[in-house]
Amino acid sequence: MRRKLLISAALCMNRFQRQWQLDDIDLISLDVFETLIIRPVVTPNDLYEVIAWQMKEILPHDITPAKWREIRYGAEREARVKHAGREITLQEIYEMMDGRFDTSFKTKAMAIECKTEESIWQLVDYMRVPIDAARRAGKKIAFLSDMYLPEEIIKRAIIAHGFYKEGDLLLVSSTQGAQKSTSKLFQVLMDKTGVPARRILHQGDNPWSDLAMPMTKRVRAKLFEKHELNRYEQAITELEQVSHVVRSIAAGTSRAVRLSVPEESPAQSTIVEVSASVAGPFVVSYVLWVLIEAQRLGIKHLYFMARDGQIMTRVADILAKQLNIPVSAHYFYGSRQSLFLPALDVDDPHYEDIFVRGIRKKTLKGAAALLNLPVDAFEALVESVGITNTPGYQYTWKDARSLAAALKKSPLLTIMQEKSRAQRAAMAAYFETVGIFDQAHLGVVDTGWVGNVQVFLTDAIRKAKPGHVFTCTGFYVYLRRQPDARAGGTRCYSRNARAMITGLVELFTAADHGSVKAYDKDAPNFVRLSSEKNKEGLEWGLPVQQSVIESYARIFANMTKGYPLPLDTLAAEIKIVSSLTFSRFFLEPTTQEAVVYGSYPHADDPAHLIYHELAPVFNLQQMFRRFILKDFLTVSHWPAATILRSCRHYLLYLPAGYVLYCIRRRKEKNRKWML
Repeated sequence: MRRKLLISAALCMNRFQRQWQLDDIDLISLDVFETLIIRPVVTPNDLYEVIAWQMKEILPHDITPAKWREIRYGAEREARVKHAGREITLQEIYEMMDGRFDTSFKTKAMAIECKTEESIWQLVDYMRVPIDAARRAGKKIAFLSDMYLPEEIIKRAIIAHGFYKEGDLLLVSSTQGAQKSTSKLFQVLMDKTGVPARRILHQGDNPWSDLAMPMTKRVRAKLFEKHELNRYEQAITELEQVSHVVRSIAAGTSRAVRLSVPEESPAQSTIVEVSASVAGPFVVSYVLWVLIEAQRLGIKHLYFMARDGQIMTRVADILAKQLNIPVSAHYFYGSRQSLFLPALDVDDPHYEDIFVRGIRKKTLKGAAALLNLPVDAFEALVESVGITNTPGYQYTWKDARSLAAALKKSPLLTIMQEKSRAQRAAMAAYFETVGIFDQAHLGVVDTGWVGNVQVFLTDAIRKAKPGHVFTCTGFYVYLRRQPDARAGGTRCYSRNARAMITGLVELFTAADHGSVKAYDKDAPNFVRLSSEKNKEGLEWGLPVQQSVIESYARIFANMTKGYPLPLDTLAAEIKIVSSLTFSRFFLEPTTQEAVVYGSYPHADDPAHLIYHELAPVFNLQQMFRRFILKDFLTVSHWPAATILRSCRHYLLYLPAGYVLYCIRRRKEKNRKWML
């Protein structure tokens, strides 16, 4: 009861001193673990099972990682009871295992535990800003930790992460024989520095050790609350379909990644949180599945198509190296637009099929850009077959077939064929540089959605290098329509059409450069881009998103590199995690998430001539038509975010908008959200 009262009183006082107060403060005291350094697991005890994966060479065969977790936790609990009143050491914990393991085993196990601990610790860069501010103000810095590990290991870590500077003080309970949890370590701090309690400010994550106890010594204290699990991480820990250790790693990795980025603005904080909790698990899950499938099929080289493949290639490199998957990842500058003309040949029996696949659902300008023809000349051809030229009109299957036949008889055919041959030659030169022609079994990776890029690629290769024998397998997030058999086989990560929100998937995998327009012998590396930089994406925050996703992949791979079960099991479990967070983000976004992600400019057409926001702002009439009458904007539209954004702009519509949101949410929740 006394403990609860002290915590409650300390929390109440903490509400009045949320900001760093450097006036009248001479010394800043900081907790280490969960404040400056964090483990990528939900609780420290979960780490013992991960450590057991690294001990497989010395661990007796009858002791599973889960069993070792129980033994290690039990030994620590017994040691704390035996040595009550002071901090225990790692040596004392392992002494509690006497009779079960010999000295040689315990020595090796302690070394592995210390090495594993150091290898997984992640920097909480969020805290660097206030620490640097304190240093600039001339304040002394001290680091306090209740920890059984040796002091030299902790000191080495905070030096490596740039927190500890010459002249700072480090006090570790296992060395000092005093703990924060009994307030004695704060007395040691005052005795060693000579600074009175009222001129010390301490910050840490534990309400008892870092808030209530220093206040009993009249030390000013503040609680670090950023380490608390967010709504996605909390939901992951409650997933019963996933093993305890994997969901702990998944949620802990998300938390560690978001804490590794300093907060600069509310928009950036939102991008960091969603990237760490939603985009990171999704990209890692998809890429891990691709690597496992490729290994099963005997594919040694995977080509990730631009632009969606940029971040996926980086993630694939990390996962393949850390998890020992013998598959190489290559970023390949190829797109529907750049491969269309090299694949198009009027003498080819598949000419009409390729033409229709490329032109269908394109506007006048988009079709002219694909064919590399002058807009005016192509417009005349369109008018000659009686097709409307209304601005924004998209060609149907019937329109595309009529244009394919008309082009055969048009003077424009000669121009198109010349440009097709020139682009095919430049494409072949580029393919030689990336080793496409060296592959007997070609693996290409894309997000989807109808497989046209695989059809164009395989037809272009056959035309550029006749006689080259190869098979092609395409890996996709989802396909609404399967490509023709001549393009090769396909593998789909998801077969649930209702769970696919193309706009969000493409946003999570967006690249920092423009689209691949064409192959050109005079362009750098034979590739011509629409622009060197994706200006809209860079301004929105793509570098932050990519960095966070890459960090998630690196930490997750490092934590699971000793995973004792088949990688198929790990892939299946992280897929369940990804499905949960993806659906939670899509169905129940916060207003800030809706604003930041819903405002991203998205292009549905391959020529990137038509842009729209993922979640446009509508008035009440438009909302009723689109959400009640199901007159959706596009398949990439994000309804829940549109409602939140619209109600935010039209406050008078808030009650009606909330009703629409509830109706929509109830319908969407009936979906089977397994990706």
